[in-house]
Amino acid sequence: MAYGDLKALYTTHRKNVNQVVLGATEKNEKTEALAAVMDQRNTKALFSIAFAVIATAVILSLLIRSSIVKPIRKVADTLKDISEGEGDLTRTITAHSKDEMGDLARYFNEEMMANINSVTTTLINNAANVNTLKEASEVGRGGEAGKGFAVVADEIRKLAVNSSEQSKTIGNVLKKIKRSHRQDNQIHRKRTC
Repeated sequence: MAYGDLKALYTTHRKNVNQVVLGATEKNEKTEALAAVMDQRNTKALFSIAFAVIATAVILSLLIRSSIVKPIRKVADTLKDISEGEGDLTRTITAHSKDEMGDLARYFNEEMMANINSVTTTLINNAANVNTLKEASEVGRGGEAGKGFAVVADEIRKLAVNSSEQSKTIGNVLKKIKRSHRQDNQIHRKRTC
């Protein structure tokens, strides 16, 4: 081959190599541009996922708060009201749920009923003791020595009447509490069946 032919071949080959390099450079630039777009999309997707996770966490915390914290706060407020001495001792804690809070409420209500029954028994026994004293004072009224005792007997009689009235009032309140407690238990049984 002659020098001129080699030069023409070299020039053609050089043009082909330059076109390949130029094509590769263009493809590389397009690939880099595509990679930049993909990076932006991936970043947006990651931010979207992070936002979704945070939103889910907030929603879950609100649900937990409403399903756990509110019932606990309600029970605590009721117990505080009762313990401060100004609360209505006939109150019961509503026990409609089947979870631990429902169990807590039912156990509290049962314990209150047991305490109320104990107080009732004590009051009835005290009323019986006052009646016994009243009867003893009636026996002691006779004669001159009984005149001074009559004043004491009259006070004991007043105490007995007062005690009897209070026992009846407490008994009525206890009946209301027991009725309310039975109704709560019936509602709970219907919901658990």
